[in-house]
Amino acid sequence: MTATPGIELADDLFLQYASLVREKSGLEVTPARRSDLERAVADLTARSALASPDKLYQLLVGQAGDPVLLDDLITRLTVGETHFFRNRPQFEALQNVILPELIEKRRAVLRLRLWSAGCASGEEAYSLAILLRLLLPDLARWNILILATDINRESLEKAVLGRYRPWSFREIPPDLKAAFFVSHGDRFEVAPKIRRMVTFRYLNLAEDSYPSLLTDTVGMDLIVCRNVLIYFNEEVNRLVARRFHETLAEAGWLVVGHAEPSQDIFRQFAVRNFPGTVVYQKSAVVEKYPAFSAPILPDVPAPAPAPLPPPARRPVKAAPAPEKPPARHFLKHLPAPVPAEIQTALRLFAVGQSAEAIQQLKALAEADPANLWPPYELARLYANLMELQAAETWIDSLLRREPLLAAAHYLRGLILQEAGRLEASLQSFRACIYADHEFVLGHFALAGVMARQNQPQRALKAFENVERLLVGRDPAEILPDGDLVTVGHLLEMTAAQKELLAG
Repeated sequence: MTATPGIELADDLFLQYASLVREKSGLEVTPARRSDLERAVADLTARSALASPDKLYQLLVGQAGDPVLLDDLITRLTVGETHFFRNRPQFEALQNVILPELIEKRRAVLRLRLWSAGCASGEEAYSLAILLRLLLPDLARWNILILATDINRESLEKAVLGRYRPWSFREIPPDLKAAFFVSHGDRFEVAPKIRRMVTFRYLNLAEDSYPSLLTDTVGMDLIVCRNVLIYFNEEVNRLVARRFHETLAEAGWLVVGHAEPSQDIFRQFAVRNFPGTVVYQKSAVVEKYPAFSAPILPDVPAPAPAPLPPPARRPVKAAPAPEKPPARHFLKHLPAPVPAEIQTALRLFAVGQSAEAIQQLKALAEADPANLWPPYELARLYANLMELQAAETWIDSLLRREPLLAAAHYLRGLILQEAGRLEASLQSFRACIYADHEFVLGHFALAGVMARQNQPQRALKAFENVERLLVGRDPAEILPDGDLVTVGHLLEMTAAQKELLAG
């Protein structure tokens, strides 16, 4: 696209645009990159048929906003160039040490979780999939998630399509190219067995939508985030590094580009040296959790039988039939507000004291079996720790008591999805919506599972339900049960997923 010539932003408007980009994406537009921003604004002003950059700015910051147009602006300020097996020393470390170590560690549970954060057009994520295909002869037995996310919708659409020009293969050995790609004229398409291994999603690293079960960003064994943080300022980089640390499982790995910020940004990680590269690892000291025990369920004794009347010496009128006990009304929502003692336990978990948080919640469950909050939060915390069997046991105990509790069905669906039991998770999300048809996150999660099961039309309908339920709501509103995801964030993710499905 040819930029409209001659646009120069006034100083105040340049600062307004730079502030908007920083707020929405974390990208830092320095005065040295002023011309890049002016070219991007010129392109979008012409594309939108607007009279001036001022009008474009008002459109971007207006109450309705235009997230797609804003993404286009941000995309023009980043470089999405990548190729397969880019940076050989890092991929050699992945192939020879990191992935084999993770495979051995996870063999008992047959589960691996990898995240390509800032995946651009997908070559990096597909390279990881190829490595796993080479390293795992029993791949079919494993529950593997390769999550690939980006803020650039156009790049994600290209990644899903999986077709690349020869320039993307400049570091891939010819035998791998022949084994995992199919020629289509002047392009090569990723083989279906590799494409099926990767899940592409929209995600903005500058926002607080991770770590979260909702975005599949918990318990990661490996995060690869290269040539992304160079666009952020120091404050955003520190936030991203902290979130990555929280997202990783114990002893998980973080791979960043050579030009990324100094090691001080990643000081909570251990530094690991490999030939030609440096990578980071979350503390290898594995926290010891209390031995898992079955949830404490309230014992409901059978009602004692009424004493028999003494034998009658003469006929008496039959006693009136006892009144039927009132029908029980099952709860659809957890009682509000969250009790203070629950919040105390959750604060412990937030600062890394997982064992203490779990112990406190178990004590609360034992002391007050009628309290619904301890089993719900125990299920959620165990799920965030990827202790999925424990999480499922606690949430099932809660649903036995309150079978219409929408949030519990939703959480159960997320747990089963993480366990790779997609059909069962689908049923849980449907039960969530049955209990509360306006539970918007249930519709979003339902759409995600349908998309993974190759049901694009049903997924699109579920995404449309999300948009219908959110229309007119404040974009800054935090959604209940959504790990701080806002209305605006969910609408952005929904729009991006719809585009991927439609493409």
